[in-house]
Amino acid sequence: REATGQLISEFRTYERGTLPWVVLKWAMTADGKVATVSGQSRWISSEKSRDEVHEERARCDAVLVGRATVKADDPELIVSREGYEGRQPVRVVLDSGLHMEPTCKLAMTAATVPTWVFHCASGGYSERHEALEALGVRVIEVPQGEGGRLDPAEALRTLRREGLHRILVEGGPTVHGALVAGGLADWARVYVAPVIVGGITAPGPVAGPGFPSLREAVWLEDV
Repeated sequence: REATGQLISEFRTYERGTLPWVVLKWAMTADGKVATVSGQSRWISSEKSRDEVHEERARCDAVLVGRATVKADDPELIVSREGYEGRQPVRVVLDSGLHMEPTCKLAMTAATVPTWVFHCASGGYSERHEALEALGVRVIEVPQGEGGRLDPAEALRTLRREGLHRILVEGGPTVHGALVAGGLADWARVYVAPVIVGGITAPGPVAGPGFPSLREAVWLEDV
């Protein structure tokens, strides 16, 4: 009964708000790294966990990443498991400076799978803007937030206004850090692999400024 009450309370809070439901997802090692010191991350997760991610993608309205993930991994972000044919969420990229290459997989397949790019670059239409739109990418400008980057809250509000209510975030540490710091994440799907990679410079799953004390940190519930 307590768990049910909590879910109802969370849903009512969501209904009264202007933001979508945001689910963070990452796979990390037992020592909390999402990649090795050289940037290798395939595959920390298992085949079973990757199947679950495809199921989660099929339940969501959009899959969101940052421009760094597009550059490093060139992902497709599609649902490609049997039983979910035809259920493709909108693919969303947060790219403050609109640097996404028109030759990446997301842009090249935008004519068949909806692909949106949020940016905060000014100066009107650029050649890259025109090239992406010519491929079928929807390019959306939003205001700047802290540090000159786009405001993630405004991007999320836009998604909700467009009828996208459940967002799966498969970004890197920078995107996760911005969403956690802004109090914009609701759930987290975390896969922990039984491996230790070490390395003080190996990235963890959540970057950003961090919280100065444990009291101010984000404590997970219902783990």
